[in-house]
Amino acid sequence: MLRLLPRGVLCLAALGCTGARGARLARVRPPRAPCRASAAASAGGAPPPPDETAAAHADRVVRLHRDLAAAAVGGEGGAGVARAAHNARQAAVFDAAVDWFASAAATPPDVEPRLRRIAAAALPADGARAAPPPRVLDVGCGAGALVPFLRERAPALDLLGLDLSAKMAAACAARHGARVLCADVVDWADAEAAAGRGGAFDAVVFNACFGNMHSPRLALRAACTAARPSGGRVVIAHPLGRAFVSRLRAEDAAVVPHELPADARALAELAEGLPLRLVALDDEAPADGAGGGGDGFYCALLERWLPRPLPRVMLLRGEVSRGYGRGSAQLGVPTANLREQDFAGELAHVPTGVYAGWAVIEGAAGRAGEVVHRAVVNVGYSPTFAGAENAQKIVEAHLLPGGPSGRENGGGALFAPASFYGAQMRLLLCAFVRPEHKFESFPLLLAAIHKDVDEAARVLSEDELAPFARDPFLLMGLAPDGTVGLRAGRGSGASGPVRALFKTVDFALARSAAAMQKSTP
Repeated sequence: MLRLLPRGVLCLAALGCTGARGARLARVRPPRAPCRASAAASAGGAPPPPDETAAAHADRVVRLHRDLAAAAVGGEGGAGVARAAHNARQAAVFDAAVDWFASAAATPPDVEPRLRRIAAAALPADGARAAPPPRVLDVGCGAGALVPFLRERAPALDLLGLDLSAKMAAACAARHGARVLCADVVDWADAEAAAGRGGAFDAVVFNACFGNMHSPRLALRAACTAARPSGGRVVIAHPLGRAFVSRLRAEDAAVVPHELPADARALAELAEGLPLRLVALDDEAPADGAGGGGDGFYCALLERWLPRPLPRVMLLRGEVSRGYGRGSAQLGVPTANLREQDFAGELAHVPTGVYAGWAVIEGAAGRAGEVVHRAVVNVGYSPTFAGAENAQKIVEAHLLPGGPSGRENGGGALFAPASFYGAQMRLLLCAFVRPEHKFESFPLLLAAIHKDVDEAARVLSEDELAPFARDPFLLMGLAPDGTVGLRAGRGSGASGPVRALFKTVDFALARSAAAMQKSTP
C-alpha cells in the first residue's frame, strides 16, 4: 500500500528543485506541447509566435486539438476500448505530430526551469553522479524533451526511452543519441528482453503523458516493477499542471482519457497494493484558478520501499507436494509447495502475496546435513495463469542456494534441488515483499520473480532479519508430540499421516529466541 510521508520529511525543494510556488513563472509557454495530446494538435498549425503568452498558446493548442479530434486521426481510442486499439490511436496521432515535437517551438527556453524540476525529482543530487551511472526509464519520451535535462544532472546517464509512436522513438534517438524502444510501458519487460538488457531502473518518469495511458493503474504497476526495489523512483509529472490535462481530456477523452491524480488519496487508491510510498506531491494551481491556461505545475514523486517485517512471524511445516508444474516447466523457477488443505483452514487468513523467510527440507542430507536456505515464498492462486489459476491457496517456496550467507553456489541464483516431493519442509516467513498480482505477460511475471529474489536476498542479510536463520524451529524441528505448540492440521503422505503445522509468533519474541542460538547448521 502506498505510504504518505509527512511533507516536511522530504519535498521536491529538498531534492534541489527550483521554481517553487512563490517563484512560479507568470508567463510560461509549454515545454514541448502542453501534453502529448495537445502537441499532436499543434502539428496541424504554425509554431506559436515567440511572444505568445502561456494562456494564448494553450488556447491555440486546444483549438488545434479540437480539429484533430474531429478528424479522428488513428481511429478509436480511450479507456473504453481495448488497449491495443487505444495504443494504435496514440501511435497514429503522435506519428502525425513528430515534426512539431522535434521543433524548437516544442520546448521554449522559459519552460526549461520546469523540466529541470522534473529531472531533479527523478535524479536527486546525491545519486545523479553515482557509479555506476543511474538508469532512467523515460515513458512516453516523444522526441526527447526531458532528455537534455536528465543528462544535465547525470552526464553518463543510462537512459531508455519508450514511446508508442515509431516516428517519435526515431526522432528521440536521432536528436539525442538515446536508446529508444517502440513499446507500451506495460510491456516494458518484453521490450527490455528483446533489446538484450535487463535490470532495475533508478527512476521511471511519466512526463506529460500519464493522462494518455490506457490504464494508469497498469502503467504504474509496470513502473513499480521496473523501478529499483530499494529507493527506486516513479515520477508522474506535467510541466503545465493538472488543470491543463483536465481541459484536454474535456476536449478529447479518446486521446487523453484520464485526469492526473488530484491528491494524496487519489494516488493512494491508484497505487493500492503496490510497494510504493508518496514522497512529495507538488500540484500548483494555474493563475486563472481553474481554466487550465498552462501555467500550473504537477509533479508526484513516489518511491519503492523494501520488504517490511511481519508483526507476527509465520511458522509452517508440511509435506512438499507436487504443484501445477509451472514453476520449473514454464518459468524455470523450481518450487517446494505446501497445500492449503493440509493446514485445516489456517492459510485462509494469510494475505496473498510474496514473502521472504527461511526454509529447511527435512532429511535432505540427514539431520546433521540439513541446510537453512533463504526462501522467497508466494502465498496465493497464481492469477497470471488465466483460466488455470490454483484451485486453492498454495504456498510456493523458491529456495536460494548457499545457506544463510548466500556466498556459496553462486549467491542469489535460484536453488535447483533434487526431487523432494513427499519430504517435510519447515518454513519461517518473517517479511512481506509485495502483494500477489496478475501480470500482463510471462516476461513481466518472470522479471518480477527475479526482482523478488534479489529483494528478499538483500533484506534477509540485514541485521533485522538475519538472526531468524538460527530460529530453533528451523534448527531443531518439531518434537514428535507437538510440544512446540504448533497446531496439527490434516495431511497424508505415502507412509501414513503427516503433521501439517502452522503457528504465528510475535516478531520481537521470535527474533530474540533466534538470536540466542549460536550457529546455523
